[in-house]
Order: sequence, then C-alpha cells, then structure tokens
Amino acid sequence: MAGRLLALLAAAAMVVGAVVYRSSRDSTASAPPAPAAVVVCASELGAVCDAIPGATVEAAAVTADRLLAARSMAEAGVAAWLAPGPWAAMVDAGRAQGAPKLFRGSSEALGHTSLVAVVRKGQTPATCGPGPVSWKCIGDAAQNPSFRIGADPARSAIGLLVRAAALTGFIGSTQFGSNDVEGPPGDWLSNLDDRLAAAPGFGARSLGDFLVQQGSGGVFLTTGAAADGAPRAGFDVATPVPAATIEAVLAFTGGDHGGVPVGTVTSALRAAKWEPGPMAGNGGLPSPGVLLALREVVR
Repeated sequence: MAGRLLALLAAAAMVVGAVVYRSSRDSTASAPPAPAAVVVCASELGAVCDAIPGATVEAAAVTADRLLAARSMAEAGVAAWLAPGPWAAMVDAGRAQGAPKLFRGSSEALGHTSLVAVVRKGQTPATCGPGPVSWKCIGDAAQNPSFRIGADPARSAIGLLVRAAALTGFIGSTQFGSNDVEGPPGDWLSNLDDRLAAAPGFGARSLGDFLVQQGSGGVFLTTGAAADGAPRAGFDVATPVPAATIEAVLAFTGGDHGGVPVGTVTSALRAAKWEPGPMAGNGGLPSPGVLLALREVVR
C-alpha cells in the first residue's frame, strides 16, 4: 500500500510537469481568444461567495485543474480567486520551471480557522487516552476497519487539508516531501483514507448528516468555522495537536483585488465564524507542493 502511494505521488509530479511542458511547447500554435478575467470563488466557502457580485462559483479542485493547464495569465481568465487554504500557491508550485506564475505571490488572507475534530460525547477514540486529542491518535483509531470517522470529501478544498494535517501529525513535522510518504506513513494514511471513503455509507456524508444521525460515527473532521454550530450538549469540538490552521485567501493576478469588495467579503467570513485576518505562524501544514501531490493520490 505504501509503495502504491509513493508511486502515485511521483507520478502526479510527472503528470503535472508533462502537462505544463506540453502546453508551453504548443504555445506557438494558434489559440482561441483569451476569456475575460473573472473573479472565482471556491464553492467550499458557501454563503461567503454571495458577497462577491458576479463571481463564478466552483469547487477549488476544478479551478486548480484549469489554472494548472493555462499557458498564461490571459488564458487563465481569472482576475482573483478566493479559496480556503493555499490553493493559489499550490497551482503556482505545480507549474513547471520557466512557466509563468499566475499569482506571483500576490494574495491577502481575509480570515482564518482551525481544523478540528467534532467528537460525539462519550465516543472519543480509545487510542487518544486521557491526554489531548491528536491527529495521530485519531488516525491510529482509523487503522481499525470498524472505526467510523467522517470528514469533508477528500477531493474538496477542506478534505485535502484535513488529510494533510493528519499526515503531518503522524510524521511529526511539516517539513517533509513526497519521498517521505513511504512505509508506515503511507500505510497509515491509506487506512485513514479507507475509513473516510466509507463514511457516506454509514450516514456521515457531511457534517450536517453526522450531527443528526446517531449511528454515523464518533468523529468528523472539518473546520472550526463549520463546527461552530455543533450542539455542545451532544458534541465536543477538539483542535487536534499539533494544531493546523487555514486561511481564506484572496489571490489575484493583477495589481488590484479584481473587483472583489474586500470589506464585504471579510464581514461575510466573520458571519460564517471565520476569525478575521491572517493566521499566526505557518499554519502547521506541509508545503504547497506536497499538498498538490497529496491531492493527486485521490483523483
């Protein structure tokens, strides 16, 4: 299992590079007119996107695929992109050496939230013992095929980051590359993925389903913003250690905000229970390049 995971990570990097190389080689061929630049908002941000008039709303993964294949900023057709987590940095990290960076490091964090575990009262995994809940003890519990755990979908913006936080907890550091996901780390993550993939079958397709269906498992992994409404009479919201935090990032290709009403969006994020402004520190997740490689494993 670990060998399969490592091979997929390596293949993912090769595929991304091949796509960019092929695109750059074909750049001399006639191309269709570049689309008008638009503001794109990740659907994972939900109602926050309503605060951006005229925005194109779509899953972060769909936007990322389109931007990875774009040969230029004009062809990308994106003026600004609002997404949870470092998706813009992931796209730029996935472009081959010499290919134009679409966002050029120009971004603004409008809010932040922790990645959390919503735990049903009395169902904290036994592997967590009497100490604090950790990403490792949650993943250790998931090594048992009978353990029921849910999370935002693996291919979603949040689901990817939850998986990365769990793997970071197992390895014990954010400083690792795809070559380090070998042997025990690969097996451990694959088993966790298997448990998460089974979640829809027992009623934990979403956090909302998990909260109302008693038999849908004991733990659900999501954001602190999403978990804010979990009824405290029946659930605990734990921030697993080492803590991981993500930002709502507005990244833009030009010199301005692409027409995004920043103040209005910031207010919408606060209403959705995101903390205002950027996070402190690096967030406790691996590099954008590693995140991109992890994404390819579950395509």
